[in-house]
Amino acid sequence: MALIVFLAFLLGTFIGSFLNVVTQRLPKCATLGGRSACANCGRVLGLLDLIPVISFIALGGKCRTCKVEIHWRYLAMELVCGGLFAMSAWLYPPLDGLLVVKFLLSAIVCSVGLVTFVVDFEHFIILDRVTVVGSVLAFICVIVLDTMSGQGLFSRASLSVRALLGVACGMVPFFILWFVSGGKWLGFGDVKYMLFFGLTLGYPLVIVGLLFSFWLGALVSLPLLVLGRKQLTSRLPFGTFLVLGQITTLMYGPVFLHWYLRLIGF
Repeated sequence: MALIVFLAFLLGTFIGSFLNVVTQRLPKCATLGGRSACANCGRVLGLLDLIPVISFIALGGKCRTCKVEIHWRYLAMELVCGGLFAMSAWLYPPLDGLLVVKFLLSAIVCSVGLVTFVVDFEHFIILDRVTVVGSVLAFICVIVLDTMSGQGLFSRASLSVRALLGVACGMVPFFILWFVSGGKWLGFGDVKYMLFFGLTLGYPLVIVGLLFSFWLGALVSLPLLVLGRKQLTSRLPFGTFLVLGQITTLMYGPVFLHWYLRLIGF
């Protein structure tokens, strides 16, 4: 088990390295093709410069050529992604077919979520192509899980139906909020992200995910309002809170839901 978790961490660091490229290039409408290079001197990076975590530490966080400091976000993305993949392997150890698909679904959520978190935090945008690709991959995983578990596709108890219900429970209220406010309360990117959010959590966990997201948003925004760092009209990257709520729910939502239902007597 420890070996599986460690291997998942290593895989996550490599995925995190790639996600660094995604978060840097896609907001600028740049292609993902082409070799990585130093942002300061332009030197094309070699293989020894691209080993996740190890290269950063070995180079002392500086470019091999011009000695300009490499932004800490590169290391952070690799470590966070590695940690999330390790957590996914711990919760869904890929030891059989079903668990492999569940691990892949969790890895997709973590990867798309990390990109969305960083890009929305830095640019106040949610990338449609990332949301769409993530949604397609996630729904494929859901269909495969239904097929492998013997559930009829789109039967009442199937994951696919729960996924579609999750989309409806997420997108409809968000669309209403966006429409009524004329886009002032939240952006349309948040509405479209609920497609991915709802597909991956399904019903009823999508409700838990929304609760976590709003609670986290309030936990961060209220102190900023009290301290005068933000105004009621200030923009907040709500996509970042959606991601945190989504990943938290994917990993711990069932436990929370079971606890809450027992608490109220169900």
